[in-house]
Amino acid sequence: YVNHPIYDYVNLGFFDGARPVGLAIGRFVDANSARAFRITDFWTSEQKKFSIYGYLQEFMVRYDLEYIDFLEFGWSELDLAQNGFHLNQSDKFVPHNFEPFSRKKVDVNIAYKTSGKFVCTKGDCDLDRPRLLSLQKI
Repeated sequence: YVNHPIYDYVNLGFFDGARPVGLAIGRFVDANSARAFRITDFWTSEQKKFSIYGYLQEFMVRYDLEYIDFLEFGWSELDLAQNGFHLNQSDKFVPHNFEPFSRKKVDVNIAYKTSGKFVCTKGDCDLDRPRLLSLQKI
């Protein structure tokens, strides 16, 4: 993310005093005069439960964000809610494609194999590719 040739990513660190307990990486997305923040990767200390709800609220106000987007798999609904996130609903969803912007709901599939607990975030993937860039820039 640090050396991405097109997007500028933001690192958000979460601390319990001086002890780091989490890190989020994301980027701003703009469409139709609105701005959102897409968390692409999110890590937390498994040993420490904490809430970033207040911090994310301040972040949204500071950068005039409509919402913060976080596509994940394996997180508990309670942990997500305590941090200010809500699950998509059939009539209320977060769009994936911003370049160009599309108001369609897109199902995202993953494949994994494990015998234990599995948690992941979407990261930046083909859904987020810079569709408006010319081939000369790619």
